[in-house]
Amino acid sequence: MHPIHWPLPFVFPLFWELFGQNAAETPRGFQLDHDTVLARQVAGSPEALPVREGMGGQSVARPPAQLGDATHSTRCRGQLAGRWLDLACFMQCEGPHFQDGWAVFRTKVEENARLHYRVDMALFESANQVIEESLQQGTGLIVGRSRFMDRLRHETNEDSTLQGFCLYGIVAAAFIRARHFLEAEVLRAVGLAPGEAVQLAHEGFELAMDLLSDLHSNAKMELSFLDSSSWPIRAEDILLNLQLQKETPGHPFRLISADKAARPDALSVAPPSSLGTSGGRGGRLLKLCGVGDHLSATLDIVMMAEAAIRLQDASSVVSEHIFLGRFCPRHHGQRHQCQQRCQWLGLGCGSELEAQMDPMDPIELWLSTIFDPVTLEELPFDLTQARSSLASAVHTDPRLNADLILCSHPSILCLLLAEVSNQPIFAHASSALLYGLPCSGCGAGSTLRFFSVGPGNAAFSYLTSVQQLLQRRGKFALVAEGRFLQEQIAYQVGVLPSWAPPLALYAPLGTARARSGAVLALRSRFFSTLMGEHWCALFRELALGAGLEVSLLGFQEQWLSLESIAGYRAAVLLPNDLHQRTFHELFRMAMPLFLPDALGMYRLQRAANWGYASYGGRLPGMVSRHPFPPWWCTYRALPETVLYWQQFADWEQAHVQRFGSLPQLVLDLSELDLAEVSSKMMEKHAEVHQWALQVLSQEIARLL
Repeated sequence: MHPIHWPLPFVFPLFWELFGQNAAETPRGFQLDHDTVLARQVAGSPEALPVREGMGGQSVARPPAQLGDATHSTRCRGQLAGRWLDLACFMQCEGPHFQDGWAVFRTKVEENARLHYRVDMALFESANQVIEESLQQGTGLIVGRSRFMDRLRHETNEDSTLQGFCLYGIVAAAFIRARHFLEAEVLRAVGLAPGEAVQLAHEGFELAMDLLSDLHSNAKMELSFLDSSSWPIRAEDILLNLQLQKETPGHPFRLISADKAARPDALSVAPPSSLGTSGGRGGRLLKLCGVGDHLSATLDIVMMAEAAIRLQDASSVVSEHIFLGRFCPRHHGQRHQCQQRCQWLGLGCGSELEAQMDPMDPIELWLSTIFDPVTLEELPFDLTQARSSLASAVHTDPRLNADLILCSHPSILCLLLAEVSNQPIFAHASSALLYGLPCSGCGAGSTLRFFSVGPGNAAFSYLTSVQQLLQRRGKFALVAEGRFLQEQIAYQVGVLPSWAPPLALYAPLGTARARSGAVLALRSRFFSTLMGEHWCALFRELALGAGLEVSLLGFQEQWLSLESIAGYRAAVLLPNDLHQRTFHELFRMAMPLFLPDALGMYRLQRAANWGYASYGGRLPGMVSRHPFPPWWCTYRALPETVLYWQQFADWEQAHVQRFGSLPQLVLDLSELDLAEVSSKMMEKHAEVHQWALQVLSQEIARLL
């Protein structure tokens, strides 16, 4: 075997050194942006593309019309998951602007991937040559990476502007090389000492990850759309092996298996054995009071409770509905709740749509001391004082003496209310238990707010009270809105509550029957991230190429009523959380739903964290049947943790369409029988509806 020559300084330190060079050393027409670690084109340079702000330099939530015309972008045929699809040529590194050697190299990598990346010395040498040639370009590596992002964002739609630069090919080469450095037979063949090889492996995985990342971000996947190309390398495998080398240098190479994660018990919604009415209360007149800070969640639990009461006693009549809480936030991103308040409750219509605090609403006033009315940020408060002020409201406002108080969000309101009220309270918990509880400094540098729970502190007092409420039951019942929250509560306080999903009874049943027209990509916090902007741009490019009309909610439209949404042929949902009401609204409407697969969800939550998983802390001495805690820092958690827990999420439901890549999504939207999908969703919803009401009926019957 020919000896392999290592460039000095070695490849990976050189990559970092390039970021430290001054602007005079970058190619003509470019300057190095030290804030974004990308080369930017200098305005007026003949080589320059239009100057942009770069990564993180401006708001990324731009209307798609400003992303450029993608109708003439070149596409190449390629195989993904055994299907021939139209792929973007610049990601494949195919076409007249790329050397033929890239396609040859990719084919070899694909063959090696099918063999789980076993040692292949010929491929190792090819990967080494790719890296050496790439690093000889000097700052061209940075410029090429910047040009790739320009092309991805539609700053340009000409593949020629990449000048043959193949980002994913270089990533694949770095990964292949790093993987080989972990094998003894490779070390013997190239004459490397084990310690040196381990360091090279670490640096190789780090290079592969850095090439896909905005180096100033925590998500580290802003350019990672490998899944939408034929390059078989997965960002999750790079990340896993990089972390393993950081924790245990020399750790054997590993691949993630999304199909072999420990799975929870399947959701069972078999019809209950008895659904007959009891007729045992002789036609009571009941007053229901719904409280909370989320209108649709509060309205839904009131409607579900009324239906559950009728299930137990058809002669009982709800004579009055009372709603207390913050249902028209001043936060700019929640103004649609003001419109819904007018539509559903007939309140705040017309000129009063501007959010104003109701001085006569004790729950809204109390919530304003827990969450900032404008930013919705959690506020510092004293738990004892919060209990006392809520107790005062309960004892002075007759509306809180209703026959049944119904609460959903936030859970802390429901639980503290149960402590201080003598009225029956039913909570359909729709937030993490610890959401809203002050936690000074515990979330610094992390998306996870982890509470130190011990005798004498507020978190211990609060969780102990929750435990006692759930054990004692009495005039309080709590049902979690999903399986993840159910398991999280059990992990925290040692009591497993019942669970039942939201039914979104306010949504028009089975109305999504459009079979033509546009596809709606629903509003998502992911879209306000850099990776989300790239996702939208690539989706739009591929959809236009397939003749598929796409509308992005939050771009073309800021808010749509459910009736308007029903006019779209299908919806793409990139979830904001493990439990999300939007999912249940659209499932009830029989709107065909398309969501990312398990690994796609992992990448999504790295860019935009899930709230339920962002609050951690448990009582001392609790035991669990789960391999991982049900909370994590979104950019530190390895895929195995997130893959396990997302199986308890809302979207683990029959007849939800999952896509592993954007080309697959576009093809499925074009070819699937959406009428059949809608029909099956309606059948499934009927089962879930019946089962969920039975769960609530049994709990509420005990309270009344």
